[in-house]
Amino acid sequence: MITAGVDVGTRTVKVVILDTEKGVLASEISPVNDTIKRISKRLIKSSLKKAGVPSRRLARVAATGYGRKNAKVAQSEFPTPLCVAKAINYLDGEVHIVLDIGGLITRAVRIGPEGNLQDYMENEKCASGSGRFLEMIAEILEVPLEQIGPLSLTSTQPLSLSSQCVVFAESEVVSHVNAGEKPAEILAGLHRSIADRAISLAMKLDITPPLVLVGGVAKNTGVVHFIEQTLDIPLRSLPEDPQIIAALGAALLA
Repeated sequence: MITAGVDVGTRTVKVVILDTEKGVLASEISPVNDTIKRISKRLIKSSLKKAGVPSRRLARVAATGYGRKNAKVAQSEFPTPLCVAKAINYLDGEVHIVLDIGGLITRAVRIGPEGNLQDYMENEKCASGSGRFLEMIAEILEVPLEQIGPLSLTSTQPLSLSSQCVVFAESEVVSHVNAGEKPAEILAGLHRSIADRAISLAMKLDITPPLVLVGGVAKNTGVVHFIEQTLDIPLRSLPEDPQIIAALGAALLA
């Protein structure tokens, strides 16, 4: 059976085409630069083409994510924590704690012994622990987004960022810039702060190694480094792009 999963996030839309026997056939990611309905249709079409699968073979489509109700192509919808749990169990049955850091939401997910969603915690009230905040600070520091992670790793004395609110945190960063602090030290402090917030959620679920990090921020080497350094636990790598995990879970549930 061929299914598709659509993950409608706050910053991007992800689509996965899944063959229940062969696994992931193709995936696509697009920024939210059009209506969710049009983006979803376009990504499914291009993903099927990439996979070499005719549209008539697509049996079902399921949606997840912040804007899943706007993905009119889907026959069913599922909450993101459930999709994340389903996908991680499919990819690596040994993992029971997942940190998920997206554009605006940070969450921790606990997977039960049989691969079910056991519990989750999330913080969506403030964006200062999210990918969007990383984008904002990259703009302030005039550093390309893909370079902020590696640059943070060159720091020798990470600065402390105490603000919990994104508005005050942004102001705090601007103050450090005006004081002449080096971008690497500011970014190291920022990445450590984001790592600490994700870890604090996971601690409420009782951290059990191994752990994985998913979502767009999982591609940031700085956040990965500070999570591993703080916990003294290496994060488990995945065979699929960490940004498409929720979409994969939706395809599996479809």
